[in-house]
Amino acid sequence: VEADNLRGELRNRYSLDVHGSSPEEFIELMANEMFKGDKEAAGTRLLRDYRKGRLGVCALEDPPY
Repeated sequence: VEADNLRGELRNRYSLDVHGSSPEEFIELMANEMFKGDKEAAGTRLLRDYRKGRLGVCALEDPPY
């Protein structure tokens, strides 16, 4: 369920279809659509938005239990 929420937040925030994309594919798509192919800029934006809570509440990894 959390992954679905994150996909929805990504789709709403960046207007990109993330369905079926791996994280690497999403960064590449974001880079091509928003940053003229600059993957570093896309990754920086994504991390900044995550840190500021703009993508909702989500974990980057599952808890270790």
